[in-house]
Amino acid sequence: MQMKQQHDRRNNLKTLYAVLIVLIAWSLLSRLLDTIVLPTPRATFEAMATLFVDKLLPHTLISYARLLIALAIASLVGGLIGIICGVYSEAEALVIPIVDLFYPIPRIAFLPLFLIWFGLGEVSKVIVMVAVAVFYFILPVHRAIKQLPASYQLIAQTLDFNRWQWFYHVVLPACLPAFFTALKLTIGAALAALFFAENVASTTGIAYYIMNAWSFSNYPAMYAGIVLLCIMGGILFAILNYLEQKLTPWLQERV
Repeated sequence: MQMKQQHDRRNNLKTLYAVLIVLIAWSLLSRLLDTIVLPTPRATFEAMATLFVDKLLPHTLISYARLLIALAIASLVGGLIGIICGVYSEAEALVIPIVDLFYPIPRIAFLPLFLIWFGLGEVSKVIVMVAVAVFYFILPVHRAIKQLPASYQLIAQTLDFNRWQWFYHVVLPACLPAFFTALKLTIGAALAALFFAENVASTTGIAYYIMNAWSFSNYPAMYAGIVLLCIMGGILFAILNYLEQKLTPWLQERV
């Protein structure tokens, strides 16, 4: 327990160090360049405080609602496909070659098709994020199951596990670390897809707000949107880390 607390304290100090370094470098660079395109951190945070309630918060909540819906769908679908392919060799033979074919393709390129098929509303934005994110779950979960030691199967047979007990006590714990890693990697990719989608077919969302501020040369407002996007991403990561610690206690004991 004490080692875990020390580990958490070190991580917090590392995060604080990184934030301070970025703020110092940002402040020095903005003063050195002395240009309106790079406002100081103070000007940015003042703009954030002024615009937060009326502008920034509504747009950010809309974007993160879209993101969370897409992540929920992608993690459920991708996780289930990965588990099925890992457990059943027949499903693996049918699905994994298709996944391998589409994985290196930038799925954001399909956004025009989604806009044609599903319109300019919320559905197309969510679907493009799902299309980008779902592959991040299938392969890691599938590989986590395939890499289970053969001795686990022998132990399960010795304990007379049924199919549900095998899944709950062996397969699911094996998948969870890969699942959380995939979820963390997916956030950035899904946000990138959302950023593109909100600027192609939307008048709401934090990406639209940032690019709209840029088009009007309102650089403090633009940077305020970028900083808020980073803060929200950090909060989401912190929540995922907390859930991972609670759901994978056997990993935390190694820390």
